Amino acid sequence: MEVANRMNPLDGDMDRDGVSDGQEVEQGTDPFFPGQADVSPELESQISEFLTQAIELEIEAYQQGDASIASSIMAGDVLDNLSANIDSLNQQGLVSISEIDYYESCINDIRVISDADIEVDTCEVWTTNNYRRSDGELIQSDGPALLPQTLTIQQLDGGWFITAVEFFDAPAFCQ
Repeated sequence: MEVANRMNPLDGDMDRDGVSDGQEVEQGTDPFFPGQADVSPELESQISEFLTQAIELEIEAYQQGDASIASSIMAGDVLDNLSANIDSLNQQGLVSISEIDYYESCINDIRVISDADIEVDTCEVWTTNNYRRSDGELIQSDGPALLPQTLTIQQLDGGWFITAVEFFDAPAFCQ
């Protein structure tokens, strides 16, 4: 069950809410996110799935050297910054390969600001390696590093997009 649900088998309560991860899976709640009275389990699940998709698209965009891969889920300054970072790597002849540690990462808080505006505090643990494209030589390795951040997710043109990211010095709100 732990592997199928990306849970850490060595940590029985990953979100530190006092309910075991196994119980949360059985109850249909999210073992990565402590339940909150004002956020339904359905919304929690939708946001978790949305952020997993965003992570996967961002990783692929860096690997392929093409920010447009993430344009279905990122917009505005977030997409512009991703594009600038990837363009810089491409100009240097580098590719960035990142991995998120799902066992150590979690959603810390969800705030519904309006029907079209949600803020999500995440505690993500990333490892990033930069390689030279021409020969695959490792140029730089960073992490694992905890990246506390607040994501703004907005509904635009009928879809949901990450439109802002604010990073904080670790540990910030992460436990």
